Amino acid sequence: MAVRDEVSKVLEGMRNADQIGAGLEAEVDLYLDDELLAALSVFADELRFIFITSEARVHPAAQRPAETQASALPGVWIAARPSAHAKCPRCWHRREDVGVNSDHPSLCGRCAENVAGAGEVRQFA
Repeated sequence: MAVRDEVSKVLEGMRNADQIGAGLEAEVDLYLDDELLAALSVFADELRFIFITSEARVHPAAQRPAETQASALPGVWIAARPSAHAKCPRCWHRREDVGVNSDHPSLCGRCAENVAGAGEVRQFA
């Protein structure tokens, strides 16, 4: 939850700078020390639901780019940007797979699966 708070601060700064209107308009990359990387990697694709962003990825701290923001938490660096992907009208996430399903051309893959497939399975969030 402490990492989520730090991500929220970065997203709030983006809102204040009129870069995004909501967290779902953003993608977040976290560069983490080994302990946090191991802890947060478990969440995989569900991390985006915890942060309420369209995408959230984790990487080793050693791979962080120079422009990445250090957070108030030791071992956590955050890079966030507005998503360039289309918005799914059902879930409002901006996803690369919006429009891929020909039966549901406006939906993301997750929503198409929830509407016409077996439904998504989440473990954590």
